[in-house]
Amino acid sequence: MRLPLTKHPGILTISVLVIGLLVWGFWPRPVLVELFEAQRAPLTVTIEEEGRTRVIDRFIISAPVDGVACRVQLDVGDTVQAGQTLLSISPLESRVLDPRSRAEAEARVAAARSALELARQQVDAAGASANFQRSEIKRLKPLAEQGVISNAAFDKAQMDLLTAEASLRSANHAVEVAKYEQQAAETALKYSAGTLIGDPAIRVPVKSPITGKILQMPHECEGPVTTGQELLVVGDPSLLEVVVDLLSADAVKVKPGMKVRFDRWGGDESLAGRVRTVEPFGFTKISALGVEEQRVN
Repeated sequence: MRLPLTKHPGILTISVLVIGLLVWGFWPRPVLVELFEAQRAPLTVTIEEEGRTRVIDRFIISAPVDGVACRVQLDVGDTVQAGQTLLSISPLESRVLDPRSRAEAEARVAAARSALELARQQVDAAGASANFQRSEIKRLKPLAEQGVISNAAFDKAQMDLLTAEASLRSANHAVEVAKYEQQAAETALKYSAGTLIGDPAIRVPVKSPITGKILQMPHECEGPVTTGQELLVVGDPSLLEVVVDLLSADAVKVKPGMKVRFDRWGGDESLAGRVRTVEPFGFTKISALGVEEQRVN
């Protein structure tokens, strides 16, 4: 009697092929491994964070007085020397006189002229009184020596002379005061905005405190400035430091003097550095996930 499989040689062939594939598929294969000799070595623990560079010493140059700053002829990145004049500040222009203000200023000038003329007339009157008293002294002195008049009358004449001379000196000073008041009134009328011609005689120079480069120019164009207004920022870019804000849990592990390695700074090789300081205070920062984190520079 013949076997059933012998009647179907195709089925037998497929069965043998499937069994062979299963055996080939589950047959264990060798795994490539790398072998190293175990050695004792120090363990290096690193904290990786992104940082930013900044100039160690930044000098903010502010306006020392109120005035009009001239246009800065320098650009960001230009080199400046210590003591170099960066710009100058001229005085503010006088206010514009409207018709009423101009009429008032003209009236004050006329009043000052009249006051000066009055003071001069008072000088003439005081001078005449002093001359009269001098002539009286000359006339009464021989009479007093001869005993014709009493000493009290002669003393009163001398006192009147002293009083007249003091009044004359006072009148002369009043003339000087009236002259200055007239000059002030005429100056207020003359030097109003729109009538001042030429550059101002007084300019306040603003100088660089160090040798370095211009980092920022908050005020570049010509215009009015107030005392303390920021004009320029100067620093030395060759003296840089890197600021990295770490989680407070990581910052407590960092000590001054520890080694730092800077990667991905733009060059092919890493830069070496050391921790200069860890700031003694922290701040709250919101992470990209919206989580509040306590960080320390």
